[in-house]
Amino acid sequence: MKIVYPNSFEVEAQILNGKKLKHIIQGHNYIIKPDLYKDLTGRTYLLDSNQIIIEFYDRQGIIVNTIADFQQMKSVKFIKNQVGFLHQRISYYFKLVRQEADRLINELQGQHLKQYKSEFEGFYAFKVFHLYNNQVIILYEDEAYLYEDIDALAFDNDYVLNIHYPKRGESGREDFIKGKLPTEYNINDYFVYPEEAEEIIRMHQLGVELYDIQYHSHFTSILYKSSYGYYILMQDFNQLNVGRTGKIGIGEVYIFMTKEDFDKDYQNKLKWRKEFDSNPELRNGVHIYKKLSDKYGKYFPNHTFEEIKKLPVLLNFDPERLNFSEECLQILSESIKWNYGGEEFFRLLIHPILAYIGEYNKKKGNGDWKMKLDREGEVWEPRFIDSRGNEVFDIFYLWKDFHEAEYGIPRVEYYIR
Repeated sequence: MKIVYPNSFEVEAQILNGKKLKHIIQGHNYIIKPDLYKDLTGRTYLLDSNQIIIEFYDRQGIIVNTIADFQQMKSVKFIKNQVGFLHQRISYYFKLVRQEADRLINELQGQHLKQYKSEFEGFYAFKVFHLYNNQVIILYEDEAYLYEDIDALAFDNDYVLNIHYPKRGESGREDFIKGKLPTEYNINDYFVYPEEAEEIIRMHQLGVELYDIQYHSHFTSILYKSSYGYYILMQDFNQLNVGRTGKIGIGEVYIFMTKEDFDKDYQNKLKWRKEFDSNPELRNGVHIYKKLSDKYGKYFPNHTFEEIKKLPVLLNFDPERLNFSEECLQILSESIKWNYGGEEFFRLLIHPILAYIGEYNKKKGNGDWKMKLDREGEVWEPRFIDSRGNEVFDIFYLWKDFHEAEYGIPRVEYYIR
């Protein structure tokens, strides 16, 4: 990874996954220097080799060769792609004053990419310029940013994302039907039609491995092996639809690079189906705060700080930075963004972050906890009420926001009055 500020500096940085970072740390003497802390990252290590490692909240990091390299990056903001259909990637941007942005656009022959614009230009206008070194600048009304490339901007700006990848989760579908795997995307399944099945079989040179696989509850699928070595699971288009009025008119295909990948995924699906069938709570649903109620009952307000103290370990930041400040709000929002994804992460996050948001509002004098039994009288709900008897934040929307991230990964400060 090369971090570039045009006509000023270039810093070579090696991206480290969590395992590699841990291995390097264990093989060196190091110190964690507070004065070398990089804003909105986990921590900074100064190694005995004079190299510096910046550890991110997701336990990945980068290593640079010298302190001078590190100091060059003072104004760099690191970002991580969390767009589901794209491969995870770490990139960066610089915040610019408008005069500096105009200078760079002029010096680096910036071309205005007019296709990238907001749907609501009267309220949220911007312009995107492509520089000859492949970096891009986005100009807003009052600020500007320099990104590594258009892809880095796309996963940091939803309007650019939707224009750059108009088909989103269906990106690469046409090429897949013609025999090309969607390796440039984080996509391993598509909806396909019966008339496309034969072309997929022919173009991927598929031969049948297994019939009658109950991958879905209502339909069977066929596992094929490509002569190129990978596997494709495709629903059998000769079976009847649910209403048994005709053959199914649309199905799904799944791509597996190895037979072991398929076996593992299929066994997990069978295990979940067995648990679902045998567990009435999974079938019928349970109150979203039942586990919290089972653990603390009506005494949850007495245990909020027990939950809050879990955040630094879960989100990988130093406990000394956990407090009720605007800086900590930013740390929490950024660290959640870097770690977001999967049911297990959500399960570990939701109660501590609920406790933090409530206690932050309490410290600001916005109200206090009030435990309330649900309509069935079985679950204690942790409401947060102001002096007028109104809820400061909706605990059910909070749960939904962090669980589904329908409008993007939520920021903690949104829930502070």
